Amino acid sequence: MRLGDAAVNPCKRVSKPVVHNEIVKYLAIEQERTLFGLLPLRYVPVSRLALYCGCRQGELLRLRWGDWNRERGTLAIRDTKSGILRVIPLNTIAAKVLEEAYANAAPLPGDKIFKIDDRALRRAFTRACERAGLQGFSFHGLRHTFASRLAMAGVNHRSLMELGGWKSVSMLARYSHLQPSALQSATEKMTQFQVQGVTKCVTTTQCQEVDCASVVEIYGEPRAPRTHDPRLKRAMLYQLS
Repeated sequence: MRLGDAAVNPCKRVSKPVVHNEIVKYLAIEQERTLFGLLPLRYVPVSRLALYCGCRQGELLRLRWGDWNRERGTLAIRDTKSGILRVIPLNTIAAKVLEEAYANAAPLPGDKIFKIDDRALRRAFTRACERAGLQGFSFHGLRHTFASRLAMAGVNHRSLMELGGWKSVSMLARYSHLQPSALQSATEKMTQFQVQGVTKCVTTTQCQEVDCASVVEIYGEPRAPRTHDPRLKRAMLYQLS
């Protein structure tokens, strides 16, 4: 094409195969303890908050003390990837991280919560992962751990989207296989139709006991509708034709 010998590239017409290469890496409880034990102490609070509130690294490092509402127990994530404000409720572990950091710093509302260089955090986290034997795990894996644990606890996708700031269900599809408890709960709802071990079902005899002139029975060939109104009769026959 650069030499002018071809007007179009025929390879563009070839459909690319769909590759499902999504890999979810999340920490088990023992791995979490090992990893945080190997991290330098100054990087533990921000890492623990990432795991227990699901925020991205950039969102955490841009947080200011004014974003934390101690009375309501919420954290406002203002500078998000989507540009939309996200307010997340804090669990007890995440709230404890902020309480301890606040007590040690006694800051002003405009001060940053974590005065950490992002590159230094990334290097320290990578070294700790290597020492812990967590090959290929990164700081973003803490966010995956947050979503994975909620999924395994049976939290629905809508709640996950609100907590993590995901805008499409396709982003959460990778966690669906981690929800055996939720699927078990869903299929268990079928048992509510059981009454003393006997399934109730509506029979033809029960239907005939109800005075319902508009019901049409179809067994193979259509039968005449049970109505004496010629207009309804023509309409029903037209639908059955």
